Amino acid sequence: VSGDHTAIDVAAQHFEGLGRKVRRLAVSHAFHSEHMDAMLEAFGQVAQGCTYHPAQIPIVSNVTGQVATEEELMSPSYWVRHVREAVRFYEGIRTLDTLGVDGFLECGPGGVLCAMGALCLEDRDTLLVPSLRKGQSERDAILRALGQLYVAGFDFDWHAIVGPVTSHTLDLPTYPFQRSRHWVDEVDSQSARVGGIDASLGGAFW
Repeated sequence: VSGDHTAIDVAAQHFEGLGRKVRRLAVSHAFHSEHMDAMLEAFGQVAQGCTYHPAQIPIVSNVTGQVATEEELMSPSYWVRHVREAVRFYEGIRTLDTLGVDGFLECGPGGVLCAMGALCLEDRDTLLVPSLRKGQSERDAILRALGQLYVAGFDFDWHAIVGPVTSHTLDLPTYPFQRSRHWVDEVDSQSARVGGIDASLGGAFW
């Protein structure tokens, strides 16, 4: 929600009364509100002086919530609208979901958008990974994010990530791994003696 301080305070109190978590963003201006109107003309002049190129990958617009067209992204007026109009985050996430996107990587200083994205999706199996986390080093956070994406089936150019690899890689064994199960499938009685102590086995984990 963006706008006057007094109106924002009323909205915040309303949602806090409903038990919702509310946090004021530390920003310099009330972006996407009428407070931006005074700079739109100057911003448009700057946008007119930029050189635009077609996008190399599809982009879902936060202005419309739909896949952006080439004409939109290469139009200065589109970026002026981006400053002033509401952010269609929910619609954008839903559009990506309908397009079959099942993994999201948040490129930002934290995981706020991942948490918001999860609320927009009905499929809780969708992967949402923040690239940076508060209180963690950038290196550890981005490597953790890449690891989460990799084990989920996403592929990477690891040579581009870690640099030249001088050591030799080894093939996995060609024989099947030996496995032994140590789980109790059935228990005849509700208790058993373990180390001389009667212990209930109902629902216990060993």
